[in-house]
Amino acid sequence: MAAGSDRGSLPQDSDGLIKPWASMLFRDYRLLWGSNLFAQVGQHMRQLVNYYLVYEITGSTIQLGLTGLFQLVPMLFLGLFGGTLADLVDRKKLILLTMFFGFVIPLVLWLLALNEMIRVWHIFAAVTVTSLVNVFGGPARTSMLARTIPHNHLMNAFTINTGSMQVTMLIGPFLAGVVIALMGEANGYLISSIVFLPAMLGVLMVRASGAPEPDGVPSGSQSKRPVIVSILSAAWEGARFVGRQRILMSIFALDIGVTVVSFFRPLLAAFAKDVYKVGPAALGTITAAVPLGSVCGATTLLFANQFKRKGLMILTATSLYSVCLGLFGLTASFWVAVACVSALGFFDSISMTIKHATVQIVTPDHLRGRASSALSMAAMTANATGTLEVGLAAAYLGPQNAMLLGSVICLVVVGIGWLTLGTLRRYQS
Repeated sequence: MAAGSDRGSLPQDSDGLIKPWASMLFRDYRLLWGSNLFAQVGQHMRQLVNYYLVYEITGSTIQLGLTGLFQLVPMLFLGLFGGTLADLVDRKKLILLTMFFGFVIPLVLWLLALNEMIRVWHIFAAVTVTSLVNVFGGPARTSMLARTIPHNHLMNAFTINTGSMQVTMLIGPFLAGVVIALMGEANGYLISSIVFLPAMLGVLMVRASGAPEPDGVPSGSQSKRPVIVSILSAAWEGARFVGRQRILMSIFALDIGVTVVSFFRPLLAAFAKDVYKVGPAALGTITAAVPLGSVCGATTLLFANQFKRKGLMILTATSLYSVCLGLFGLTASFWVAVACVSALGFFDSISMTIKHATVQIVTPDHLRGRASSALSMAAMTANATGTLEVGLAAAYLGPQNAMLLGSVICLVVVGIGWLTLGTLRRYQS
């Protein structure tokens, strides 16, 4: 493994427990971690500017919801193939290519906004292309991460990664809100583009190989088959593996069932303007409260690695998430709402971190791209469908009632999960 040159003595306590900061002692992990940090800041800045402009131009929660539809289409048609490509080609080159698009797309939106030519369809087109890029870049980044640290550090590495990525969800929206307030929407796009430059540099400095594992590449007579047939065969192999793993199917089912009715983040622009009557800087604040809670959740998980019942932690965190969603729908106070969405981020971070780490732990390296892609498909499909669902619900019921309805449905889904998903309930790591 590429991390081997950095190992020395593994950073563990005397009782064998891995220390909370253990994975940060590996050079390649730090570089990939830092690269992802910059890329995510840029992505979350661009996302908030997108939501702000769509609502500013149209004043419609349905239009906000449509952004989810345009995110969903590439994932539905190409989701599993993104992970397949990550298993068949050099992962580092694939990451660099997708980051280049992350640099270019907001530059185009910046030019359009600067010249007052931007329209909602431009934003929808950019969202679609960004989603297409993430279909291929996301699984490559996730599966590459597993090559930078020892296997027994995977849970620790993904916990650190999730916590730091949530920091980017704090920094990105906050910066975007400040830039919109002080410099206008166009410059929000410009700065979100610039931060991709150090992200690309970090990937270039990683020493670990991104080349595919031999088990993941067709050999012998199979290599003579048409490329499309080989890719379809590899994708089917990944789908069969995921389908046979009951723990993975349980995770996907719970994730989709809850997220579809509770994806509140796109509605924060409507809450800020219509419920709390606050401006773009306050929108940045309440949006940033979500990752602030997520960082606290990931930090809590770092120091709770001795608790092995990870499946029980997922179900408990999801139950508390559902309750907090209802409290968010009930309050009309801006600062109480900030506390509620922070709690939502806290519990979501705990369950999400365990889910991502579990996928990597139970999957062999030559299938990790495809397994990561399957999780991304479940998450992005749920997020995109949820964006559309809550947008429609908010249009007909109001934003607060949409959240209350989502809370009730979430509690029902989690209750069914407690009763029927025995594999998840008993899962230990």
